[in-house]
Order: sequence, then structure tokens, then C-alpha cells
Amino acid sequence: MSEGTLLTHLNRVRQNHPELYKAIHSIRLAQLAGRHEEALEAAKEHSRIYFRKRAGWMRRMGL
Repeated sequence: MSEGTLLTHLNRVRQNHPELYKAIHSIRLAQLAGRHEEALEAAKEHSRIYFRKRAGWMRRMGL
């Protein structure tokens, strides 16, 4: 299904069945919040690894 088709269906649900849309939207917001938390944790871990490696490089270079 293309993105445009999906958006059309969602708009129709929003207009014709507002209670259903509200339920779907609240579930989706919860999913996105969880995904955001995972992304923050991954970024933090990536930074930790990067700067640990950078410190090692700096020690080896004598800086």
C-alpha cells in the first residue's frame, strides 16, 4: 500500500469514525514514544562507544 493510500484511509477513518481514530492514535503515540526511548538509548550507547574509542586513539597518539 502506498503512503498516499494509507493517508487517505486514515483521513477517512478520522472523519467518519472519530472514536476509532482516537483509539488508534493513542496506541500509535504510545508506540512512537517507546521507539523514541529506544532511539535515545541507542544514541547514548553509540556516543559512549565512540568517545571511549576516541580516548584510546588519543592515548595511543600521545595527545
